[in-house]
Amino acid sequence: MFSEWLYLIRTLRMSKFILGTAQFGLNYGINNSVGQPTPSDVFKIFDAALDYDIRILDTAEAYGKAHEIIGKYQLETQKFKINTKFSSVEPKAFIEQVDMACKKLVIDQIETCFYHSYKEYHSQSLKKYFDQLIQKGLIKKIGVSVYTNEEFEEVINDPVIDVIQIPFNIFDNYSQRGELLLKAKAANKIIQVRSIFLQGLVFIEPDNLKGNTNELKEEIIMLRSICKDYKISISSLCIQYAFNFLEIDHIIIGIDTLEQLKSNINSSINALSSDIIDCINKIHVSNTSLLYPYNWK
Repeated sequence: MFSEWLYLIRTLRMSKFILGTAQFGLNYGINNSVGQPTPSDVFKIFDAALDYDIRILDTAEAYGKAHEIIGKYQLETQKFKINTKFSSVEPKAFIEQVDMACKKLVIDQIETCFYHSYKEYHSQSLKKYFDQLIQKGLIKKIGVSVYTNEEFEEVINDPVIDVIQIPFNIFDNYSQRGELLLKAKAANKIIQVRSIFLQGLVFIEPDNLKGNTNELKEEIIMLRSICKDYKISISSLCIQYAFNFLEIDHIIIGIDTLEQLKSNINSSINALSSDIIDCINKIHVSNTSLLYPYNWK
């Protein structure tokens, strides 16, 4: 009975994960030292993800060959739901573009189709086409990927948006995002968080930070101090912190190897103490522009 209860808890937690695929189509991440995995290695990762009850992939047309690799895998299993977004969109050709992507991904319907950027969403040039895609059954839900709290708040107030994807990590934390997370759940939005490792920046030694990321040196040192004091790894801390908040529906993890996937899964099993969470929530990055990798120089 006890083992069955543990299995249920584990399954519920694993299903909260979404597997990011940027690494499978590109050399991605500031701390990626192993490079892009081969398609064969990606298939092994997909097999393991299914075994762990991870059922959603997060991808994008801009992720190199990610769509193609996913499609080849789906020919064999067709078990993953797919979230994706499109770059270089010509409004009049958008419906055809999505239809072609479904064929490439070997799916009948995209689970959530995201606006490629907040700027694209804000222009509303694709709104009527998203409506048509819903009507045609090519997409199930409409999402927006945002960065700042100002962007976050705007999309919360849009009844057409089903899913909001935001960065969330020990620096871009609940002290920064909490009020809006609660507001989003009150509006029945599905919340997906990404960048829980800040694209690998959290793993870099403080003295190895480059460019303007060196401004985050104090916060990196604080992170390592918390890990040392509470005898917890950085990856476990980051994953368990995101799992702590019920407002978060899904956590997107990007991995380069099968071993990383297994490590992340194992890290998610335990829960953080309230003392650790309080320590993290006291970390405050004053220059919030550094929380967004596109500003790194």
